[in-house]
Amino acid sequence: MPVFMYTHPYLRKTALIYRALGNERRLKILELLSLSKRTGMEIVKELGICQSAVSRHMQLLFRSGLIVGKRVGAEVNFSIADGIDTESIINRKNLSR
Repeated sequence: MPVFMYTHPYLRKTALIYRALGNERRLKILELLSLSKRTGMEIVKELGICQSAVSRHMQLLFRSGLIVGKRVGAEVNFSIADGIDTESIINRKNLSR
């Protein structure tokens, strides 16, 4: 049986998405962005964590394709990427049991 010495791009992307979803703070960021667009500083204030931690979380969410950013002046407005169903990812009904 042959052993594959490389990872298919879709498997790499899938693993990155699961990694992004595997952190409670990143899920909270997705929940906030599902309600409305936010800047990085707004997310810092709402989560109560340092800007560098938010930046690392945002970078992973961005690389996974779950969020997008649009620069407006000195700020970046973040939102959920098109085609991402946050309701399926963060099902509040199931979490409240």
